[in-house]
Amino acid sequence: MKILLAGTPNFSVSTFTKIIENFEVVGLIAQPNKPVGRKQILTEPPTVILGKYHKLKIFQPERINDIFEELKMLDFDVLITMAYGQIIPENILKLAKKGSYNIHGSLLPKYRGAAPIQYALNNGDTETGITFIEMVTKMDAGDILFQEKIKIEPDDNLDSMLEKLSILSSKYIVDWLDKIANNDFQKKPQEESLVTFAPKITKDDEQIIFDTMDRTINKIRSLSSVPGAYIILNSNNQRMKVFKATKQVVKNAPEIKCSDGFVYAIEFQLAGKRKVFLK
Repeated sequence: MKILLAGTPNFSVSTFTKIIENFEVVGLIAQPNKPVGRKQILTEPPTVILGKYHKLKIFQPERINDIFEELKMLDFDVLITMAYGQIIPENILKLAKKGSYNIHGSLLPKYRGAAPIQYALNNGDTETGITFIEMVTKMDAGDILFQEKIKIEPDDNLDSMLEKLSILSSKYIVDWLDKIANNDFQKKPQEESLVTFAPKITKDDEQIIFDTMDRTINKIRSLSSVPGAYIILNSNNQRMKVFKATKQVVKNAPEIKCSDGFVYAIEFQLAGKRKVFLK
């Protein structure tokens, strides 16, 4: 079975590695290289580094439709996307002879969209998971083929959940694709009445505002460590990023006033300064 991959961040790497090791991969599509860090060094996405290591054919178009003719020549059976970053148009979805499928980081139909893990943490959910769906032109709306759950622990944050869900996906992907190859699966339509959305996080979403202690901590968890939640300290608009906070009083920890008390920043960073870690 010939597979074409489309994904960009490190979140996709473990799963793509398993696919590359167990199936014939004819190419990998990722977003273009982006400037990274203070020096804005043009950097290849993690999946591109993986693809080059395995000598795969790499595509990094600004718009995926720009490479339609090249993809058509690949003659592949299955398209797998995982955190690619662009909507796949119908003409490309139809190129895959056995179907086009997406690996999504939530228990669909909950949290369709770009930031499902952030929303699960921000809302204080106690479980999430990975959903393998058939791709359609409507975002994350295709039929469900496979789904696996995982607990969200109280000390989990965005970093830890990205790692856990990446591992969870890689654990099951070979079995799922074997079932695709053998037509050994059933599709289940998503229940539209249960749909919720997780749109892309904006700068305004990153700001810590006057809220309850629990919701403040959840917001910090959902954005740690990238991009990091922030609080405005003074009238000069000085910002402090907060990566971890607790309800327990900690010596020298900055206080964050909430509607029902205070939380204390124990991992934080002022603009232009090093990150501070308090026990």
